[in-house]
Amino acid sequence: MKKLKLITVVLALSLGYYSCEREPVNFDFSSPQEVEKVSTTLKNNDDLIAHFGESHIHFGPVPPSLNGLSFKVTGMDFDYCERYIFGPNEGDPDILSHADPPTYEASINHHHFFDQVQGIAKHKLMTFGTHGDTYTKENDTVYIIGSGNDFTAYYIEKTNEEGSGNPTNAILISGTLEYDQQGKVLGVKNYRIGKKILDYEYRPTINAYAKGTIEIKSHAALSPCYEWDTIQ
Repeated sequence: MKKLKLITVVLALSLGYYSCEREPVNFDFSSPQEVEKVSTTLKNNDDLIAHFGESHIHFGPVPPSLNGLSFKVTGMDFDYCERYIFGPNEGDPDILSHADPPTYEASINHHHFFDQVQGIAKHKLMTFGTHGDTYTKENDTVYIIGSGNDFTAYYIEKTNEEGSGNPTNAILISGTLEYDQQGKVLGVKNYRIGKKILDYEYRPTINAYAKGTIEIKSHAALSPCYEWDTIQ
């Protein structure tokens, strides 16, 4: 298993406490905290924002809390894919891939938001890839925006792993918390994740797509709560 340590620059907001084991807690927000705009945090990444879709970005200063939320996303549809490959030689410009874009990815993704304090949470993402590859990403600081049951997270992540080129990526995640009649969180519906590769520190020695690659993937059905990360 590979373990990626990320230095994450993230912008959003979240307060309160919900989990799959507890009922929602209502808070009186008399002075909601202001947060930086998506377009400011993801500056010069209008293409990622446009392909993600403004209708899928849930704005608002009082989103649902994601503290303690663990859920499992099984398979995702590609809503948009623009991939670049490296030129044949070191220093050559990157090339737009003309391969047929994928329509579905059978990977499994486990999310866990935890240790939320005054709107700042930690986040883990474990991915089981389609070729037997498994890796975990740890985000030290995650902020959430949104309103009602709808949330959006956006951040710049820095990955450090031998051979990876140490990429910097822009990330957007959104979804809607689903509850049962007793107010217990069942999971996340309308999950959507967008990623753009912004840069590399060096040319990666492992298989990877080049700078400029954008992937937007979604899973509309319920991604159920799943307690996978019991040891933090």
